[in-house]
Amino acid sequence: MVDKMNKIIAQHTAEVFNGNPSVDRYYDRDQSTFIDILCCKNSPTADCSSYCTLGTYKEDSGYYYEGKKIGVEIVAACYDSVDFVPNMIASCAFNLIKDGMQIAPSVVQRNVVYEYDPATKTPHVLFMLPFLWGEGLKTRELNGSYISWLYAMPLSDNELHVLDEKGFSFLDKEFEKANIDVCDYTRESIF
Repeated sequence: MVDKMNKIIAQHTAEVFNGNPSVDRYYDRDQSTFIDILCCKNSPTADCSSYCTLGTYKEDSGYYYEGKKIGVEIVAACYDSVDFVPNMIASCAFNLIKDGMQIAPSVVQRNVVYEYDPATKTPHVLFMLPFLWGEGLKTRELNGSYISWLYAMPLSDNELHVLDEKGFSFLDKEFEKANIDVCDYTRESIF
């Protein structure tokens, strides 16, 4: 049975992604937990796909607005030549669902990209507010629940070190100066 709220989130997100949506189910290693992932091809550009978890909103984010819990979904976009990103965001979701790992702005999940690409130069994921799709994925009320989306940004070891030493605001400004391609999970580190 399809969760009604998942369907509402999927419809809103697909509209924002402005692509042809499909949904696939991903399971953890022992097949005990699953998460649905929305995919929209040709978003945000013709050679990319955009992805969104459907169901992590049910977990406790630790954030509230006007006394109501804010549910969080994970989004990512990557070039079509990279095939592991939906598995990667599913792993991020399982880390929250099964292990209670936090998903919030400026929080890092370490080595989650490395699990799928051991040769990567960006082995970690940094969660940040999404910006590729304009205002459409800002926190909003959907069907009586507050939902927020966070972008799973690839992060190198050196970038993680700078984040730990100088903070998110400094790193974010450096990303802007370097004009990094946030859809490139094979990019070089800026440091």
